[in-house]
Amino acid sequence: MSVVEPAGPIGGGLGGATRESGRASGKGAVYRIQTDGAWDQVWTSAEDSPYDVALDETGALLVATGSKGKVYRVAGNPAQTTLLARASAQQVTTIIADRDRGLLLATANPAKVFRLSARPAATGSYESEVRDAESLATWGAIGWRGTTPAGTDVRLFTRSGNTQAADDTWSPWSAAYRNPDGEQVTSPKARYLQWKVELSGAEGRSPVVTSVTAAYLQRNRRPEIATITIHPPGVVFQKPFSTGEAEIAGFDAGAPDRRPGASASQPGSGAPPLGRRGYQKGLQTFLWKAQDPNDDDLSYDVLYRREGETTWKMLKRTLTDPLFVWDTTSVPNGTYVVKIVVSDAPANPPGAALMAERESSTFDIDNSPPTINVLGATRTNGHTVVRFTVRDADSAVQRVEYSLDADRWRPIYPKDGIADSRLEEFELTIETDTANKAIILRAVDGMNNVATGRTEPTDAPTR
Repeated sequence: MSVVEPAGPIGGGLGGATRESGRASGKGAVYRIQTDGAWDQVWTSAEDSPYDVALDETGALLVATGSKGKVYRVAGNPAQTTLLARASAQQVTTIIADRDRGLLLATANPAKVFRLSARPAATGSYESEVRDAESLATWGAIGWRGTTPAGTDVRLFTRSGNTQAADDTWSPWSAAYRNPDGEQVTSPKARYLQWKVELSGAEGRSPVVTSVTAAYLQRNRRPEIATITIHPPGVVFQKPFSTGEAEIAGFDAGAPDRRPGASASQPGSGAPPLGRRGYQKGLQTFLWKAQDPNDDDLSYDVLYRREGETTWKMLKRTLTDPLFVWDTTSVPNGTYVVKIVVSDAPANPPGAALMAERESSTFDIDNSPPTINVLGATRTNGHTVVRFTVRDADSAVQRVEYSLDADRWRPIYPKDGIADSRLEEFELTIETDTANKAIILRAVDGMNNVATGRTEPTDAPTR
């Protein structure tokens, strides 16, 4: 007993599909149910929905499907599926055996009746689905596998076009290809290709074609860089799965001032995979996203220039990962821009490679600490007053703290209440006795550069 079960889309293939155990989701499936209630799935398809089943004279199962008018033959144990016929209609809705051991096929869209004879035909043909190269392609060799008994013949044809469905804009069918080991496709360059096979039998012998293979080369398309991410200064990432001394991803391991990673916080997701996040002063991490329509391997050059300059200088050539860490202590402080140049040269012959480039937003490099200038530090009436300024040439003053004789650090706020400028004025009043104590000042700018200063208050003159 067989049961036809309509369903949703499924995995499966055409021709040569084997019996599968268990339930598969898909457009449809056929199950064989034993008398004891056990069942097996004997047919399934990702493209075709079953409408009717019948048995032929050998006991093989015939499955009528839509929406491409195919009839399948399922035989053997384990079950093997063969595409038996294809009607010129969208659905084969009914299969009926006739008196001469043939089959009548009723179809819909349009409504027709076809007769499928039990006797082998002298000739037959099959047209493949339209194959998509996903871009304009040059066709290579086409060949096939199968058997050709003596007296039989196999002829293969191709046509090509740039519309998903073959229409009047397509090329005509080519001359016949007769070499199963491969012949150059003569159809013109296009995005889509379709092949047709014509089979001729002789005295009960039939040729069999089991597969057809066509080579093609996509037109090379230009890669592109979608985004460039500039991480905060000093943020680095360990190489994933590293052992022993931590290695910084994207940092030149051969540089003489190679530095290990530090903290253990986790970075966000991205490509390439990154390990633990750390901090190393003076390093600047760049991460970018690149893509290639042909899925070619890519290489990258990294260049830089200082704002106001017009000449790009090379930082690194032929990187294979979209990640680079720059030791910015090698250049003066200032505002900079980097440019990433991507090439698909690793996957293309010389002269055929294509390039693209993208510039980053501007970013600041500042590796110099701020300057602390003490204007006065006096003791009077049991308290101490220290007046000083903090100046930074390249970034804003971010944080200022003080300590008595290297005790714990306490914050100090500028006179205007907010540390946000390159020059800030401070007046520190200490109510405790500072006799014989040194006051240590520490200032940090926006790039985490640190400066320290020391002053010893003196007694204010008495009148």
